[in-house]
Amino acid sequence: MIDRHPKSTVVLTLITFAASCLLMACGEEEEVGPPPTFDFPLEVEAKDTDDSPVAGVPVLLDDNVVGFTDANGVFRATINEHQGAFVRLSVEDAEGYTLITDNPHLESELRLTQGMDGQPRGVPTTLRVQLQSIVYEYLTWIDLDCDSKIDDKHCQGLPLLLDGEEVARTDAKGYAHFSFQGYPGEVRELAVVTPDPGEDQPTFQPANPTYEFELGADPMIFHVAETFTDPTVQDRPRRRRTRRPARTQPRQQQQQQQQPTQDEDTGVICLFGDC
Repeated sequence: MIDRHPKSTVVLTLITFAASCLLMACGEEEEVGPPPTFDFPLEVEAKDTDDSPVAGVPVLLDDNVVGFTDANGVFRATINEHQGAFVRLSVEDAEGYTLITDNPHLESELRLTQGMDGQPRGVPTTLRVQLQSIVYEYLTWIDLDCDSKIDDKHCQGLPLLLDGEEVARTDAKGYAHFSFQGYPGEVRELAVVTPDPGEDQPTFQPANPTYEFELGADPMIFHVAETFTDPTVQDRPRRRRTRRPARTQPRQQQQQQQQPTQDEDTGVICLFGDC
C-alpha cells in the first residue's frame, strides 16, 4: 500500500461547554466528515521491442519513485484515496534501455465501479510502456608478450578477468579474445593475472596489470597489448616478434579494412595481421 499523504500529529484542546448549553442545543450545524476512501490498484507493464519483459524500470507516482518493475516487467501497488483524486503515473529509463513510448506517463482521475458483490471498487490505473535495448556486443583482443628476460611459455595460459570474472586465457602465442555485452557509457575493468614470483616462476613486471575502458555508442574492438619483463634477470639477446600499437576503432570500420582470418593451428582469430 502506497501512502500519498504523510501522517501528522494534531494536538486538540477540548473545551467543556456548560451543561445548560448542551441541554438547549446551541444550534450549531453538525460537522461533515471527510469523504470516504477506497483502494485503487496501480499497474505498470514494461516491454522491449521484441515484446519481452523489461525488469528494473523505475516507476514514479506523482513524480516520486515508488518501485521498479519485476522480472515479468510488471509493477503493482495499491493506494488508498477518495474518488475523483488525480494521480500521475510515469516511468524512467532503465539500465541498458531507453524509452521509446511517446508519452511515458499517465495522468488519471481515480474512479469507482461496482463489484460483483455490489460493493464499490477502485478502477485500476494501468500504464504500458515500451523500451529499446541499448546493449551492444563488444570484442576485446589481447596481445601479451614476454621479452628476452622471460621465456615465452610463461605468457601462455594467463587468466583474463573482466570485472573480476575470468573470461579467457592466453594461448601459446600470448593471444586471447572474447566478446561481452554492455551499454554506452559503462566503464569496465580488465585484469591480467600474472603468477607470483617463485623458484620456477619469473618476476613479472608489470604484475597483475589492469585496464579500464569506457564503452562507446557503437560496437567496438578493444585491443590491449602488454610486454612483460623480469627486472631480476640480466639482458640476453632474443628474437622478438613485431608488435602493433594498441588502438580502438569501430568494429564495422575495422572489418571493412581487413577481414579476420582463422589460424589453422591455434584457432585464434587474427584481426591485425601479425598473429
